[in-house]
Amino acid sequence: MKRFSFFPAILCLFLAATAIADDELDHLRLSYHAAVKRAIQAPRVDYVKELNRLIENRTRRSDLDGAVAARDVLEKFSGSPGKKETESPASPDGELDRLRTEYEAASARVIKPLRETYLRELNKILQARTRASDLSGALAVKNEIEKVTEETELEPTDSLEALFVGRTWVSGTGTAFTFAADGKCIRVFRDPVEGIWERRGSVVIASIEGSPNETRYFRFVSKTEAYYGNSEKKMDMPVRPR
Repeated sequence: MKRFSFFPAILCLFLAATAIADDELDHLRLSYHAAVKRAIQAPRVDYVKELNRLIENRTRRSDLDGAVAARDVLEKFSGSPGKKETESPASPDGELDRLRTEYEAASARVIKPLRETYLRELNKILQARTRASDLSGALAVKNEIEKVTEETELEPTDSLEALFVGRTWVSGTGTAFTFAADGKCIRVFRDPVEGIWERRGSVVIASIEGSPNETRYFRFVSKTEAYYGNSEKKMDMPVRPR
């Protein structure tokens, strides 16, 4: 008499159940990414319009270098062939930085509610799989939750002030600027002078009280690299952290 083994049949059932569970997670993930892609279309369109307007304005002003820089950003953003992404532009550009920051902030606003809904649905699946003792399925969902949460924590629009607030930056001539969390800015060359700072997109503006000609514009790239200047269009003098 031929002996029948239940093990292959049980294994097939287990693999089928796992595939269904994975399909559930994959479907939810694809739906989330599709919703995000639709949501950011409006910010993308606005960003492209602003870049084209900037190219036109700079060309009209005979600022050919600035127009080329804006065109390169547009082509990289649009995914034109032959264009290679770089981490930062060759030189600071306050207008381009402002447009990029505004685009990222607008995208973050429309993505936030979608991400919150996605995380809620992921947690529901995690609870269901945990109750069903589906260890591998639960771990897959847990990893996805951690990935989405980590992406939220690393959003660039929330990190700029961490680069300069509570720190002192020194120019090549020895002038020091300290940016306090309450919006005060202390400039020290010979004697300390108090002023205020504010953000305009990705540009930080420091104004010294009683000295209208001493407004400085800063662009912070990282915790060790920054530039400043006398106008938002010309921030090319390096400052270093103390």
